[in-house]
Amino acid sequence: MAGTDLLLISLVFAVVNGAPVIEIEPSNSVNWETSVTITCKYTAADDIWDPDFTHNNVAITGTESPYKEEMGVRTSVVHATGEGMSTWVINNVRATDTGDIGCMVARQGSSPSVSFSVLEPPTYTVTNIAADTDYTIAVVSFDTSDDATVYKCEYKTEGEGVWSEAQEVVTSPCTLSDLTPATTYTVRVTAGNDAGYRGDVTVGEASFTTEDNLVCNRNQKSGYTAVKEQTV
Repeated sequence: MAGTDLLLISLVFAVVNGAPVIEIEPSNSVNWETSVTITCKYTAADDIWDPDFTHNNVAITGTESPYKEEMGVRTSVVHATGEGMSTWVINNVRATDTGDIGCMVARQGSSPSVSFSVLEPPTYTVTNIAADTDYTIAVVSFDTSDDATVYKCEYKTEGEGVWSEAQEVVTSPCTLSDLTPATTYTVRVTAGNDAGYRGDVTVGEASFTTEDNLVCNRNQKSGYTAVKEQTV
């Protein structure tokens, strides 16, 4: 049979049976360090070659693909050609997995590509942390970033190892209350988003000291001198 006839038969087969399709679970947009299952669905046949998945139009089993070295480690592919289905699982997804996903099936063509994205927490280190203090309250201001949608404020007494329960705010400032007067604290602020917070970034920190609420110290700060009561 002539090559042209084979090509025509392949094209007709693809049109009649429809092109392969890609489905991504749980979603086309996921948070980092989760797992996704990418399914290529096609017309079942026992005599076809194993389909190949593509990432940004590069076959994942090709020498130019970073996924080739990760097979059996972070990713895996299972083919069930007799059932018309192949699955590609990616564990611990990261930003580099973002891209266009597709699959190629012999004699059935290529699927339309599906856009896939991974949201990672920001790598931003919060800077310019400053505290406006009272006796038991500190209003902590800091610089914000467009990559962050939430900020986590924690504090501890200087020299101690236990941080307070985190207080989350959507922007600067955060207010710390129930502090002890005349005490030095360390505060840290971490930037996050819907994907959470990173554990591998430098966290911005600053120190502050609450006001002293002793009467004599308050008088001295106000410009007055404490007078000792005299008995006549």
